[in-house]
Amino acid sequence: MKRLTWLSAFILGAVWGFLEGTWFILVPDVLLSYIAIASFRRAFVAALGVVVGAMAAACVLYGLVSLDDGTTAVRLERFWSALPGFRAAMLARASGYLEGHGASGLLWGPESGIPFRVFVLEAYRLEIPLARILLWTPPARLERILLAPFVVAGVRVVLGRAGRASFLKCCNGRLDRLLVVVVSIYWVGLYGWYWWFFVPRTYGAT
Repeated sequence: MKRLTWLSAFILGAVWGFLEGTWFILVPDVLLSYIAIASFRRAFVAALGVVVGAMAAACVLYGLVSLDDGTTAVRLERFWSALPGFRAAMLARASGYLEGHGASGLLWGPESGIPFRVFVLEAYRLEIPLARILLWTPPARLERILLAPFVVAGVRVVLGRAGRASFLKCCNGRLDRLLVVVVSIYWVGLYGWYWWFFVPRTYGAT
């Protein structure tokens, strides 16, 4: 794969982080795993961009829902409900984490499968200051999104050594393409499981 420049990696991560923080249904981990195929360092830079984009998304959501008496929040919920992987029950679960732990409740996002934007909306409703949300956004985002590039980098090292040693010699020079296929299969399978098994089983069918 062609390597991105440092700036391009950061900007791409920031844009993806902002979009996923407002409406986009694919997590930034997808982007980072593909970037890591060519360069782990650039994937790390992109991860920093994701954090900046998520913080910008939190600011925008806070700004939007503060403009009226709750109409925008309701419209956001309706819009998100039309997207795959969202259930109204996620709002109550996210609210519970935030009520129990304050802004650090954002750290429960990865294990709960609840999108970051849901936590931000509930944080506003609970009158948690935006500054605290921004403070906890970096650890809440980085605790999960860095896993994907680390795994991809590790697999690349293992396959690269195996290729030099024996059975992957025929694939020398094609390792990137092999990783693209493996990563693609993984994400298709994971999202199939998340949308059609995990979410309905955890948060209900509708």
